[in-house]
Amino acid sequence: MASTRLAKVLLILPCNGMARVGDYRLGRGWRAVLKAIRPWRERGVVELAAVECIDMLGLVHEDEAYLVKGKEEYPAWSDFRRSPEKLLMLKEAVKKRLRELAPRYDYIVAHVNVRAYYLALKEASEELGIPVRFTNIERFSPMAFSKGIKQVVSILEEICPLRGD
Repeated sequence: MASTRLAKVLLILPCNGMARVGDYRLGRGWRAVLKAIRPWRERGVVELAAVECIDMLGLVHEDEAYLVKGKEEYPAWSDFRRSPEKLLMLKEAVKKRLRELAPRYDYIVAHVNVRAYYLALKEASEELGIPVRFTNIERFSPMAFSKGIKQVVSILEEICPLRGD
């Protein structure tokens, strides 16, 4: 009996305050996402990455969060709006990491409710021709992030249905 390989998915989320301890997974929003996607995580389908402006890292894979330990930077839209070059630098950093990470995955999904992060990732993916499936964020707010977790699950169910549950 042939077994079908499950797809590999990179789920991109915004960074959070737990960067300072070196583990985004401890952040409240990430914990809610992890709970919702547990069946895919248990099967090794989904890995996570953060869009990160600390040191203009761009994207930080969950296993690389030690890179931001002890550091903090809040991605306020007003800072990016005042300094368009900062948004451009972030986009270029995201492009670099997206180019490196993309070949490891069959799909890339993004649930990003931070305006600068969303714009940088969207433009980077379009410029590189690397498809990223975004959840529909109506507003860039913590409430929108929480509401959108159901969309993440729906997308995972669509692209990588789990059988035998």
